[in-house]
Amino acid sequence: MNIRMLLPTIILGLGLPVTALAATASPEATQVEVMPDAMTHLVKAPEIDIETIRDPFISHLTLEQNLRQTNLQSRLQRMNAEQADIEASREKDILENFDLTALKLVAILQKGNEHVAMVEDPVGKGYFVRVGRYMGRNNGQVTSIDASTIIVVEPSINPVGELENREVKLTLNEVSE
Repeated sequence: MNIRMLLPTIILGLGLPVTALAATASPEATQVEVMPDAMTHLVKAPEIDIETIRDPFISHLTLEQNLRQTNLQSRLQRMNAEQADIEASREKDILENFDLTALKLVAILQKGNEHVAMVEDPVGKGYFVRVGRYMGRNNGQVTSIDASTIIVVEPSINPVGELENREVKLTLNEVSE
């Protein structure tokens, strides 16, 4: 038995394609099929900017927190710039050197329709305060004075990161004996 006759049977048993059988079965078929060049069919990948794409391993919550932190910092910078502008446009009052919690409301006087308050610093020195005067370290401004309280409005940043005006009340402490 000739090996060329056994070869198609062995190849069929191995499951090779028929073209391989045809090429090996006939002695005249020495021509091999030319495979197309794989490099001619390549598609160029799009350009990817690595700096701007999102990292798939970082949590979305972490990204949101970082964004909030960045927004808060930019708001703080804007607020500080606004405060610097305000401070540059007017002379700083002596009561702006003290924290509002360190100041003590001692008395409120009525002069006509206007209320005038007397505030004492930590050392014990007294100052007269009218509506519109600045006091406290955070650019607080006196907005109203009534018979027993002074209301000071100062800009501050709330926990959400938004700029809002915060009201601080200084009240008279009556001593009863």
